[in-house]
Amino acid sequence: MGKAAPWLTFSAAMITLAANIVISYLDRRGTRREDLLDHRRTALFTAVKVIDHVHPNESFNEEPAVQPHSWDIQLARDAMNGILIYWEESQKTLHTFKRALGLHHPKTERPPGMVVASLDQFRNEVAQEPGLGYL
Repeated sequence: MGKAAPWLTFSAAMITLAANIVISYLDRRGTRREDLLDHRRTALFTAVKVIDHVHPNESFNEEPAVQPHSWDIQLARDAMNGILIYWEESQKTLHTFKRALGLHHPKTERPPGMVVASLDQFRNEVAQEPGLGYL
């Protein structure tokens, strides 16, 4: 038993070390996932703020804009960058975001105007993003 004791102590120490490494890895992984979800939520809320600024500035059903006002375009850039960087389906989500805003290529597309279906499509796209089901 005298020779086995150092090996048992060494084995127990190695098992403890391995367990600590695994637990630390899982903890950091969980923290990174939470950080990612926080960035996704921020991008989502920024995108919704942009939509909330754009829609009152646009005419709808041939009626004038409801509540025209100025706003900082950097907010739209921040939303687009957040979607591109942090979302899994970034290109698809960005496309629906642009459609919800009524963006189009002026040389190749007609202005879509305010289309409620585009806003609904953006909401549906956001709802399908992993991890954002329960905001």
